[in-house]
Order: sequence, then structure tokens, then C-alpha cells
Amino acid sequence: MALIDGYQLSLFTQAMGYVQIGWNIEEGSFPNLRKQPFNTFIEKLIKYISMLEESVNDSIQSWNDFVLLDVHSNFSEHCGNGVAFLGDAVDTMTPTGAFGLNSAMKDADCLAQIITPDEINRLDLMQCESERKREIEKLQAIQIEKEKNFATQFVIYS
Repeated sequence: MALIDGYQLSLFTQAMGYVQIGWNIEEGSFPNLRKQPFNTFIEKLIKYISMLEESVNDSIQSWNDFVLLDVHSNFSEHCGNGVAFLGDAVDTMTPTGAFGLNSAMKDADCLAQIITPDEINRLDLMQCESERKREIEKLQAIQIEKEKNFATQFVIYS
């Protein structure tokens, strides 16, 4: 994690040796950033995190190589009208803490404990939903707290 000119930058290792770069920008600022020279950001990235130079030069050629993600947390009802939702369909999480995938797996486990091929009990679904909602609220509160203190965890470059 680093702060480069006030922007939060996080690196995440991925499968097969890939690195995912998360760059926190102000909401709504991406269209204006795309109008600026692309190389300015890349040069700063490489200057401060030199180990990425080869990978960045091989993989990032223009602003078109960036994907804008609208990051937010929310919670909806898990079940209704005979349909049960899980994971991002019901409790979207920010990337902070990497809780999203594990949360979806816990949703699936909770549902698997109560759904049988012969019967789906509405009260069991409501209890599962209530349990998961309490857990999600706790995780999202942790995320908010971590995000408030995030900048204190960064190496600062300017």
C-alpha cells in the first residue's frame, strides 16, 4: 500500500503471478483523469514501485487498460417469494479486508444447512437471513473503520 500524490494505491497478488493494482480516486473523477496524459500516472507508479516496471510496461498501454469499479457496501434481503440470494447479489462489500468471497461462502453454507431437496422452510430462511445480516453488518462496520484509518497504513510518496 502506498500514497502517491495523495492517491491510495494497493497491490494485491493474484493467481499465476499476476498483480492487481487498486487505485482509489475521487468519485466521478475518472472521466477527467482519462483526459490527462496517461504516462504521468505510469511514470509515478514505476518511480515509487520500481519492481512493477516490467509488468506495468507489458500490461498497461493506455487508460483503456483500467477498469473503473464503483466501490460500495450494501445489504438487501436474502430471501423472498421463494428465491434466496447470496454473496454480491445481497451483501456487496468494498475490497477492504477481502471479506466479500468469504461472506458469499458463508451465505451458501447457511442456506445449505437449511435447504433440503424436499423442503424449504420459510422460517429457517428468515433465521438464516437474520444471522447473515448481523454478521454482514459487523464486517461492513470493520471495513468502514479500516477505510477511515487506511491512509495511516500507507507508505507516502510525493
